[in-house]
Amino acid sequence: MKKTITIVCGLGRSGTSLMMRMLSNGGMPIYCSDPILLETPHSTELPAHTDWLKDCEGAAVKILDPQRHRPPKEGYHYRFIWMYRDLEQQALSHLKFQSKLLKLPIDNPRGRKRDYMRTMQKETDQALKLLSEYGMPSIKVRFEDLLTQPKVEAYRIKDFITDTPLDVQKMVCTVIERPTKCYDGFLEEAYAGKKEL
Repeated sequence: MKKTITIVCGLGRSGTSLMMRMLSNGGMPIYCSDPILLETPHSTELPAHTDWLKDCEGAAVKILDPQRHRPPKEGYHYRFIWMYRDLEQQALSHLKFQSKLLKLPIDNPRGRKRDYMRTMQKETDQALKLLSEYGMPSIKVRFEDLLTQPKVEAYRIKDFITDTPLDVQKMVCTVIERPTKCYDGFLEEAYAGKKEL
């Protein structure tokens, strides 16, 4: 019998890395090759290449933009953790990511923010419609709730993932106290070794 694959998904800058870190610290195996972003380049090969998913059974894997990178509906059993965030703050985080880490110039930031929000709303609608078509267990987790009430959200996740014992206290301790709104600067500048962007 195949084990369930826990897919942590969402659009970029929605808290998927934090959720992956919480699951890992709580005791769930994770499938990744990047110890910072906790993701695998294989996820961007979906839906064309799927063989690697067999190695994710019984573990959590991060798949950004599932509306583009769709896991196969047949042959595997999934549960989905959909991460979402206030769209304005998510758009601002995208702009910050591009300007600070990718060193890209940002022309007309207000217009870019507005465009991001419009695009993200459309892609969110597409992704949620797609996930509903799988007919498999899913839960929505708001990034801001992880920051303001991590214990409540950790228990929600524990109740959702019933086949893997999770240590709620370790999950809660993963969350670094920080503002819910996007702000200038990255937390790793203040917390060495911890990458919550």
